[in-house]
Amino acid sequence: MWPLATRSSASTKSTMSPVLERLPWGFLALYLAVGAAVGVLAALLPAVRASRVDVLRAISYE
Repeated sequence: MWPLATRSSASTKSTMSPVLERLPWGFLALYLAVGAAVGVLAALLPAVRASRVDVLRAISYE
């Protein structure tokens, strides 16, 4: 059983893509900044709408 497993893992090893040895910090910072910007923009419209609602009217609606 073990020789079969060793043989199959050796054949798949040559077809697999290489693993990065280092973490690309520049890309990580870019993705973090883009994600934060998208989050702020997605929250901006509901926040502006909520700021225009009269608080007493919103509370009395329930």
